Amino acid sequence: TQGGPLAPADAAGVDAVRALLLPGSLVWSPDGRSLAFTAAMDGPIVEPYVHSFIQRRTTRLARLLQDGQAFGMNWSPDGQKLVYFTADHFGTQNPEHVTGAWSIKTNGEGGKRLEVPTSQMENLVGWVSPEEAVVFSTTGACGAHNLRTLPLDGSKSTRFYAACFQNAAQDAESGNLMFAVSADDVTNCDCSEEEAPRSGVYLLPGARGLPRSLSTESAFGVRWQPQARLFYVDVGGSQRIALNYEGEKVNLPLGVKDLIPAVSPISGLWAWAQPPQALWIGAPNQSPAQVFNGDVRFPLWGAEGKTLLFFSGQKLYLSAAPQFTPQAVETFNSAVLDAVWVQP
Repeated sequence: TQGGPLAPADAAGVDAVRALLLPGSLVWSPDGRSLAFTAAMDGPIVEPYVHSFIQRRTTRLARLLQDGQAFGMNWSPDGQKLVYFTADHFGTQNPEHVTGAWSIKTNGEGGKRLEVPTSQMENLVGWVSPEEAVVFSTTGACGAHNLRTLPLDGSKSTRFYAACFQNAAQDAESGNLMFAVSADDVTNCDCSEEEAPRSGVYLLPGARGLPRSLSTESAFGVRWQPQARLFYVDVGGSQRIALNYEGEKVNLPLGVKDLIPAVSPISGLWAWAQPPQALWIGAPNQSPAQVFNGDVRFPLWGAEGKTLLFFSGQKLYLSAAPQFTPQAVETFNSAVLDAVWVQP
């Protein structure tokens, strides 16, 4: 490879490329009208930019990154600010030394450096308010730990949970945050002097106060699905349970079990691809119907909840109510790697 700002032989160039490949390098604004992205346009240093599709203008945010490469961008809930992190050295998959957190207005004004503890990775998981995020640290020895707030004004943070846990997720509408603690987290956590409580699932109502225990069963992960307004928790025996935003257990449609369905918040219909090769559509209180045989990827409901789009191989299919008979509408040159709605 010839020389240049990101030549692989240059250590800073290698770190820049690795930073660009991390999640959070491309993030849509809450209203879908702007795109925040990271780029190395002026030498081997990754910086944040914002492109407005309404103004048709790209803004280079203030150059604050003298102590590392930018990664992990997140919009504030009101769309007025960006929060991101910097690191000065990257491994093949993750940063190895986080140097700071940053808050800046989307017009490039009001940049502020926020202090973070020494860690390999900082993760923003949700918000208390547009001016206060919820974050946690990650290290190779302990995994996730130190769940706390990150005030954007630089004031002192509030710690929710110091010990180790698997991961966390938040329902943005209610603000309720849930995190999972495994038995191994309880017995093998060296990153906190505080004694870890029991394993299980914990709820932080409104991302405030003290964690409330929902169960004591070892939990290995949690995920929030906004369309269904459900938390999915992986528990012992490779099983998955569903909890509503208040932490109450919800019965899943027959056949879903350990899958994550595509849910329309408008029609209430669920769709799921059940291995080895089948697409089912139904509702929580109805018997599901199989509508397609074959490999199914990225099922997505249309805005009215009456049309399902999905991919199979190199083809895009449309399946419309009431029969939901799939029709191939487009063929691509290669298999699709991901698909999301920008604006339905």
